[in-house]
Order: sequence, then structure tokens, then C-alpha cells
Amino acid sequence: MDAQAMNAAFAALVERLDQIQDVIDPKRIAVTAEELRRVGYTPMLLVEPAGFLEASLAQIEMEVGRIRKMPADELPNGMAEPDEVRLQAAMLLVSNYEVLVRLRVPDPKTWDDVIELYGED
Repeated sequence: MDAQAMNAAFAALVERLDQIQDVIDPKRIAVTAEELRRVGYTPMLLVEPAGFLEASLAQIEMEVGRIRKMPADELPNGMAEPDEVRLQAAMLLVSNYEVLVRLRVPDPKTWDDVIELYGED
């Protein structure tokens, strides 16, 4: 992937983050994180920031920037082109954060999907 395409892809991710109406209530964030841990929620992330379930939008924005600059030897997949891995890792992070925010709101449909995937039978 050339530098121009990579810059455009990361700019699109930043735009997606700008569209997120973040939940800032600490109690809601903590309750959601605890409920997700209880059901064994494990988002698919190539690069998982510490404390993802409690992360703020600002932290995710910083993490996207960190992933963008991550040295190739620190990337999780040594067989793929590093820029592709960086982009995939950042896309997964943004997508999973969007889901996390919907869970924090809370959005019943999103919770139903999580319970269906991770809930106890």
C-alpha cells in the first residue's frame, strides 16, 4: 500500500472516531466493563490497548496513532506487509470501540448480539 493510500485510510479512521458520541459517565463505563467481563467478552483485536473496556475516546485516538507508527517488529503478524497489518489493527480497534460505546449507551440490540455470542446457555 502506498503512503497516500495509507494516509487516506488512517484519515478515514480518524473521521469515524470523530463521529462517535462517547459515553463519559464513569459509573456507566465501569458497569459495562464488569458486565462484559462477566460474560467473557473478548473483542478481536490485533493490538489491544491496556484497559480497553474502560478506554476513553481520547485513549483510542492515541492508540490509533501509536499503531500507525508501530515498528514492524512489534506488529503481531510478521508474514504480512507491515502497513497492511497496521491498518487492519487500527480498523479492528476502531470497529470494536464503536461496539463498546453502543454497549455503554446501552443499546439493547448490541447487548443481545453480545449475549448471544458470549452468554451462558
